[in-house]
Amino acid sequence: MVEEYAAGNGRIPPIKRRQTPALFIATIEKASQIINCAINGEGPWISCCVVDELHMIGEGIRGARLEATLAKIMFATKQGKGSCQIIGMSATLPNLQDLVEFTRAELFTSDFRPIPLTQYLKLSHFVYRVEDDGKQLMTKFDRQIKPQDQKIDPDGLLPLVLEVIPKHSVLIFCSSRRNCQSVMKLLASQLKMEMVPDDLANKREMLINDLVQELESVGGVDPDFLNSLRFGIAFHHAGLSGPERATIEDGFRDGTLCVLCCTSTLAAGVNLPARRVIIRALTQGRSLLPISTYRQMAGRAGRAGYDTMGEAFIIAPPKDRKRCLELVGGVMNPAESKLDILVYEVILSVLELKLALTKSELLDFFTKYTLVGLQRGENSNFSSLIEKTLTHLQELSVIVARDAEIDGVIIEDEIDYLVTPIGRASVGSGIELKYCRNIWKRLDKAMLDMNLKNTLQLISLVISEDILEQYKYMRINWDTFYEEMDEVLSKDEQYAMKLICGAKGAENEDFKKHININRLIQMQANMGKMDDDEKETYFIGYLTLILRYIGEGEHHAKIAQKFGIDRGQIQSLFTAVVSECARMSTFCSHIGKISTEFLSLF
Repeated sequence: MVEEYAAGNGRIPPIKRRQTPALFIATIEKASQIINCAINGEGPWISCCVVDELHMIGEGIRGARLEATLAKIMFATKQGKGSCQIIGMSATLPNLQDLVEFTRAELFTSDFRPIPLTQYLKLSHFVYRVEDDGKQLMTKFDRQIKPQDQKIDPDGLLPLVLEVIPKHSVLIFCSSRRNCQSVMKLLASQLKMEMVPDDLANKREMLINDLVQELESVGGVDPDFLNSLRFGIAFHHAGLSGPERATIEDGFRDGTLCVLCCTSTLAAGVNLPARRVIIRALTQGRSLLPISTYRQMAGRAGRAGYDTMGEAFIIAPPKDRKRCLELVGGVMNPAESKLDILVYEVILSVLELKLALTKSELLDFFTKYTLVGLQRGENSNFSSLIEKTLTHLQELSVIVARDAEIDGVIIEDEIDYLVTPIGRASVGSGIELKYCRNIWKRLDKAMLDMNLKNTLQLISLVISEDILEQYKYMRINWDTFYEEMDEVLSKDEQYAMKLICGAKGAENEDFKKHININRLIQMQANMGKMDDDEKETYFIGYLTLILRYIGEGEHHAKIAQKFGIDRGQIQSLFTAVVSECARMSTFCSHIGKISTEFLSLF
């Protein structure tokens, strides 16, 4: 039995099956919940935990959560709850020995690559092959490539692409979504239909027809996009809707499409290998391209079972030659623990799972079973950190202290720490502790005047601070907001919108901080100013309107057109909210408030 655990998919706790072994394919966040359920007995025990891209353990909050998950399963194994084999895999992990010691693993390494990869630098019009003499990287002149039109294509992308297509495929990594679309148009503008074989032209028309039929009733497909598809060129980034993304990925895999202009997110995850990879920029967003990301990108070239060779090109001005060679042969930064940023949650989770009850047991966990304990060793005062964290958790009322006892006999100088309902709600739902009390307050406030004649108020409650942060750059279309409030919503729905308060918790009588028509008219006319709290309130209201249409089954492309945002944003917003509904339902079940209503929203 294979089950997907990502976003809103997957039942928590997982079903225990006596006869059928289960294989859970999970995100880091869902895997953490699955492991928690295994430890507390609510779900099946996990006998084997396979971690792909293990280097992510050193990357921010997701890395911290991965480290905590592995540490807990190892700590539980040590206590006799069951045995679990951990298998970690990575092609970009420099400090292997740290991870070997942390996971108590045997190390298997190989530099064998079944398909040879040749790496090139294109500096101005000159192409250099990168070679390794065993001591250092060297560049050897390979050939000169001049663009057909220096003004339109100064980087000479088209000649590099034409060397490969249509027989083989090309991935072009760009620094931004907008750049992906610009490169797509640039290439398509220089090609002619006479260059496209008849069989490919027919297959591409069929692909285009599928997209048009899917989207014609909801605004259609961008003409430039359709024109590029006829030449086998498309872009791939988070702005695509689900159907568009699936169609493009399938077309690239079967050879109907031969060029994808994509962002760095394609370097890991979706399996879309190509003969040639072209990296157009040495930046990723506003930052320099990390060596590990370059390795992931270059690794897409020449996959076994798909091709017989692979090529990776970096395009850069001659002055950046040194930086290019650093990307190709430089030493990656070691994966260092980020558990510090999650220490409150980790301690709360360990206490809730009863893996530890006392300070001494928590100290044993941190010093012997975490990566941070291994890397810092005696240089870190974990005892002081644990003491400080326990005090703070008590102040938040998520744990309480009591005298430790065994079989009714009190143990001197030892304190047990027990988790309260809101602490259990945080661990069980996977909602970060820093958001829990705020959610509790919002629920309490909503319960005083809950309007269940429609779903708007419930929808607003699942717009978490994570979601607000993720979409903070989305601009409110005040004309659309006003039209929805004044012309579309019923009186009951208008009343529900007025009850929606900002996350900071404005009181009901504070009318300024509620959605109201007069303020919308002011913002329409560009005559109003809002403080941060009020902006947040209206942004929650705006997202609520978008989610209302999703809940009613409106096509995502049509919603995107109405609110003037990317189709892909609608898809990702829907996915995020479905996940949040499940987490809120679990949270509420622990604290005894409304729960099943959230599961029925979408």
